[in-house]
Amino acid sequence: MSIEIAGKKKEFPECFIYDGKIFVPLNIAEKINERVKIHAKEPSQEWVCLLCGEQRFIEGKLVEFVTDFFELPTYNLDKSSSLAISLSDIKKIVDEGYYVIGVLHSHPKARLEDLWPSLNDIATAICVDAMLGRPLKHIIMDSDGNKLILTFENCFKCENSFFKFLFKQKGGEKWNWEA
Repeated sequence: MSIEIAGKKKEFPECFIYDGKIFVPLNIAEKINERVKIHAKEPSQEWVCLLCGEQRFIEGKLVEFVTDFFELPTYNLDKSSSLAISLSDIKKIVDEGYYVIGVLHSHPKARLEDLWPSLNDIATAICVDAMLGRPLKHIIMDSDGNKLILTFENCFKCENSFFKFLFKQKGGEKWNWEA
């Protein structure tokens, strides 16, 4: 695998790529896998992080390159396996100047079908995308390394986009992050 930085190609060891559009270097991928496995020991505990980085050309293709991740505190609202995150936690990271690529969270391992997003997962994805004003990658991962990648990318392009409607309603106002 090679990556182009400032017009020069540089070789990298084998990497962890979710869908051909996100490049996660091996050292970061190993840390993520380790944390997902730790949290998988307690089925009611899901782990969440923000993937941050930048856009780069890899083998001639523009991809989002993860340079760091930030663990987010989770709030177990109904004492089951669902969780919630605070939008103000994400705002703090964005305010520090980080470019958010995606949100990754774990699901306990049972069957591959268990990677399917909960209603809370979908609501969180919509809120985070609307808050940032662009589609992110929302990744659900289990302790065996299986992943499901979700995005509203095509929804943002649609003429009748719910997201575009939200932005028009806000009229460029700042979001109330504390709500």
